[in-house]
Amino acid sequence: DRNARKLLQRLGLTQVAYADELSIRWDPDTLKLSIDPMTMSIDGGGSATFTAEVGGIPRLVFENPENAQAALATATLISARLEVKDAKLVSAYIEGEAEKAGISAETLSNALADQAAAGMGPLAGTPFAKDAEGAVRAFLASPDELVVELSPNAPVPVTQILGLAATSPGGIPDLLGAAISANN
Repeated sequence: DRNARKLLQRLGLTQVAYADELSIRWDPDTLKLSIDPMTMSIDGGGSATFTAEVGGIPRLVFENPENAQAALATATLISARLEVKDAKLVSAYIEGEAEKAGISAETLSNALADQAAAGMGPLAGTPFAKDAEGAVRAFLASPDELVVELSPNAPVPVTQILGLAATSPGGIPDLLGAAISANN
C-alpha cells in the first residue's frame, strides 16, 4: 500500500518489526475470563495494550462455541483498560495529511479532536465526554500515551449495559466508571 509505505518512510522505518502477545485465562471456579494482556506493537511506531476481566462466563462458551452468545445473559464487566503508548504512527499520519491539505499539523490535530468531540453523540455533555475531548486533543498533539479505563464499583451485567445503551446511553460512562487521560 503506497500510503502505508509513505507513512512508514516518514518515520524513517525501512523495515517493520511487528509483535503481538495475547494471554487469556478462564477460572472455572469463579467463571472469570481474564485478558492480560493483549499487546500489539510496531518498533518505532507505538504500541497498544488491552486488558480486561469479565465474570459470569460459563463453561459452555468453551465447550459449545456456537452457543457462546448465551453467555451474554450471565456475563458481567469487571474491568477493562486500553493503553496506547508512543504512537509515532499517529504523528506521522497527521503530518502527512496536513502536508497534503496545505495546513499545519497542529491545525489538523485540532480539527480531528473537534470532529471526535462532535461524534460523541448521546455522550455529549457528560463529564466523560469533556475528559475525552481534552485527552484526544492532547494525544493528537503529542501522542505519547492515551489510557481508557473501565472500572465499575462492582461487576456490571452486560445485559444492564445493553439496556442502558438503548434507553439512556449517556449514563454508561458513570455506570462503568469510565475514565480517559492522555500524556500523564
